[in-house]
Amino acid sequence: DPSALSRPEMDLCNDTPKDEARLIQRVREGDPAAFAEIYDRHQPAICRYIFYRVSDVATAEDLTSEVFVRLVEKSHHLAYRGRPLLAWLYTIARNLVTDYHRRGGRATMLPLDERLVASTTNPRKPPNAH
Repeated sequence: DPSALSRPEMDLCNDTPKDEARLIQRVREGDPAAFAEIYDRHQPAICRYIFYRVSDVATAEDLTSEVFVRLVEKSHHLAYRGRPLLAWLYTIARNLVTDYHRRGGRATMLPLDERLVASTTNPRKPPNAH
């Protein structure tokens, strides 16, 4: 929704460093609720940041998704170092935007990881049928 990108509200987080350290630990442990909390809290700000640098809603949404994919991929390396998690997410977003512009404003489409495809359930196939 493009109108959501123009909202002037700030993505303020009132977490204490201890709260953020606990949240990061939950992410390291693979807690899906922790990932959802981070996404819900920071996705709007990251999407706005990217949108104002690429000027295209679809591209901003794609690159924003990639930021959170990177969070999942790097979750086992996360550690609280006294710096807000949002700052790390902005760094990833900045790097993705830089890469996007280096490619001449074209997003790179990557094939789905074969393990991801293999692990998905076929809705037409009964769960125990092989």
